[in-house]
This record gives sequence, C-alpha cells and structure tokens, in this order.
Amino acid sequence: MRGKKPNIVFIECDSMDGRAFGAMGFSPLKQATPALDRIARDGVMFERAYSNNPICCCSRASMVSGQYTYNCHAWNNYKGIPQNQPTFFTEFEKAGYQMGIFGKTDYVSGNHTQRARVTAWLRTANLRLPEYNDAKPEIIESQEKCFHRPDWEKVDQSVEFLKNHAVGEKPFFLYVGFGLPHPAFKTSRYYLDMINQESIKIPPKDIQNHPVMEYQRISKAWRYGFDPEDVKKLRAIYYGMIAETDAMTGKVLEALRGFGLEDNTIVIFTSDHGEMAMEHEQFYKSNMYEPAVRIPLLMKGPGIKKGLKLTRGVSLIDIFPTLLDFADLTTTIPLDGHSLEPELTGGKSNLPDLVFSEYHDGAVNASTSMIVQGDWKYIAFAGGYEPLLFNLKDDPWEIHNLAATYPDRTAEMKAALYRISDLDKVGSRVKEYEQDCFRVWRDEQKEAGTYLETMSRIYSGWDHPEQLVIKPWNNENEQKVLAWLEEVP
Repeated sequence: MRGKKPNIVFIECDSMDGRAFGAMGFSPLKQATPALDRIARDGVMFERAYSNNPICCCSRASMVSGQYTYNCHAWNNYKGIPQNQPTFFTEFEKAGYQMGIFGKTDYVSGNHTQRARVTAWLRTANLRLPEYNDAKPEIIESQEKCFHRPDWEKVDQSVEFLKNHAVGEKPFFLYVGFGLPHPAFKTSRYYLDMINQESIKIPPKDIQNHPVMEYQRISKAWRYGFDPEDVKKLRAIYYGMIAETDAMTGKVLEALRGFGLEDNTIVIFTSDHGEMAMEHEQFYKSNMYEPAVRIPLLMKGPGIKKGLKLTRGVSLIDIFPTLLDFADLTTTIPLDGHSLEPELTGGKSNLPDLVFSEYHDGAVNASTSMIVQGDWKYIAFAGGYEPLLFNLKDDPWEIHNLAATYPDRTAEMKAALYRISDLDKVGSRVKEYEQDCFRVWRDEQKEAGTYLETMSRIYSGWDHPEQLVIKPWNNENEQKVLAWLEEVP
C-alpha cells in the first residue's frame, strides 16, 4: 500500500472462540454481533485463523514480537518477552505514528499470579492436582449495557484518543485490549436476551480419554458439573459476553466514523486465543482443540477487498508483517510470519499451506504442538504420548482420533511439524528452564518458612483463597517434585 500512511485501529479481545459470531454463520449469535458482522461485510474475514499459542501472555508475546514461542521464549504466562524487546508497537512509534494503547496487552515477563508461574514450572512433574478455582457461572438480572465496566472505560479512553486525533496530521496507531469474553462466566440479562438459546448445541463427550487431556481436566478442576442444562447455561452466558464485546467494538467503530477517520484507517479485530466453554468437558484454553485455538480475524480499510471470506489457514504470527505492509514500513526484526496483504488486496498469495501452534504452560503435563493443513489437524505431545489426528470437516467436534487409522497421513504431518520446530528438543529446553526457576523459588520459600503453606494454597486454586478448602501439601506430592528435580536417588 502506498501513498498517505493509513491509521491503524487494532482491537484485541481475550478468549473469543473464532467460530462464535454471526458472520461465521453461528446461530446462537446470529443477531448479537452487528459490529463484527459489519467489519466482515466491509472487509475480509479469515474463516480459519488460529492462535500461535493458546494462552494469554504467550500468544500476545509472539504476535507483537513476530516470533513463534520457540524463538521468542515466552514460555508461559509469567515468562513473556523483556520490556525492552522490539515489537510492532515500537516499530510504529519509531516510524512517527502517534500511539494510543489502552487495556490489556500482557506480553511482558513478570506478571500473573504466583500460582500461574509455579504450576507452569511444575507441569511435567505430573502432580495431577487442581490448579484453578473459577467462579460459578452467573446471570445478573440487569439491563445494564456497560456491564463489564473496566472494559467500557477502555472504550471511553479510545474514543477520546480518536477525538483528539481527528484533525491531526500524523497517522495514529490505536490499540484497544478488552478483557472480555475471558471467564469468569458472567453476563447481564440485557446481553443474554440477545442470544438464540434454542440453537445452542451441547458438545458430545470424548470417545477417547487421552492421558494429557485427562490430566488437563484434573488441573482445571471444573466444580459445577456437566449436566446438559448447566453446560447450555454456561455457553449462553459466554455468548452473552461475546455480545458485549461486540457492543464495545461497535462503539469504537462509531467514533471512527463520527470523527471522519474511517476512510484512511485499517481496522483489525482479533483475539489472543479461544475458550473451551465445556467442549471436551473443559473450560479455559491451553490446548489445541478448535474452541481454544481458533480465533476471529477481521480486517477492513483502504485497499482491502470487501466481503471476502478466506478459508486458507492463517495465525496471529502473520499480524506483524501485515501491519508493516499496510504502512509501507520495513524492520530488521526477524519475523516468522507472512504478510496477509496479498489476500487482503486480491494479490497472489505467498502463504504456506499450514498453520503452526505450540503450548508449554500450565494445566498440561507435556509440551504440545499443532499443525493444521487443509481439513487435517495433527497434535503432538512431548514425552511419548500418542498424537491426535482429526479431520475437521468430517469431525468438527474433534472426538475421533484418526492417528492409527491413517498412519501415512500421521507420519506426513509429523514430519511437516518437525520441519518447523523439533518438539522434543524444545520441550527439553523448556523443562530445564522450569526446573531452574522452580529451584530458585523453592529455596526462597523454604528460607522464608512458607514453602508448605504456599504449595498447599497453589494446588487448591490460589487465585480465590476465600472460596477454598486448603489441602495440605503432603509427602507424596513432595516426592514427585523431588523426582522431577532429579533429587531423589
């Protein structure tokens, strides 16, 4: 794109299933996402977009640095990238863009709870203990439109930023990071009434209890049952939270139009990862199933085709080079992704026919990698666990593992994955990092006399201690930790 540099409005929400909005033909939200549907109508919708790492900090660190996790080493929610590492934010600021950054960014090391870092470090110790303690899904009988007020405050700040730049000469880059629709699952009657609850589907149960997923269910420790009506209620609440996310997005778009900025502004809407919402009897993310790893990706603006729905697989790692092409900028940062400008403008595509994602954080006892190629998805686990192979067209719920049925296809996709990243070597590197971190932390806790109490609280769901029954940290657990640290003969 040449000529006057465009403005950028980048809206990123948290934990939105990329299949769950009206323009994707998703019935429960058919009338509830007018803003997202408008972006899709006025621009390009990538129907098969993926997170490059289905956890907040890791996903965002890769996106803003333009590097896969195995290159930028943002291993978990505590270990992001350094504060001074270049990102697309720093590149655009260096190019003279006026920057406005409001809301959640979450890509720098050192944040999140003590529970988050310890359970991530100890994941391959295979403790099989609860790590999470989420609140019960809740519907508030209210017609409040600005229900999740902290996010709406970010909208207000963004609108004020746009107002102040309506007559400016320099281009601007506005980033808005919403906390929604991240759990806890809570919505108002106003947004719940937008949902077509009759069309909500109850996910089928898994045929195979894969040992890594069994471990994950124990770690996530969902406490509110799996009765179909309870699952339906949770999913309806989650969709209500997406409807509110859409309303906030709409407010930003209205300001963009109202201040006369729309014609020279690229708009991007996406999410860092998805949300399981009781598929495979799980909540949260942290795995390679479609609800956790699929994301929305919508773009519109000058030079971008209108009304295109593209089915080729893309991921968040492609955002950085795409932004550079929008603004006709270059960088010396080595980038792992590919620019989507040809897809957006009708040019010749240079995208590879595959999407890669990886995960090395808590709630999973083995480093995990995924590759999607056409309708096929291959998921590999370090540590000798059997892989998963799904045909997404024939099996959209991902309950029929075809790895043994199609050994040639499995071998081909494994080879393609390992050409990108050697999962075993990366998994070993991450484990060494985790052991080093935990040893230092454990020594500090022991010296302070707080080790046993802290471990007890962490493995009872540290984040909400007022709701917990604290279980003592016993000798069996400690022996597993020592064996993992290779301190037991």
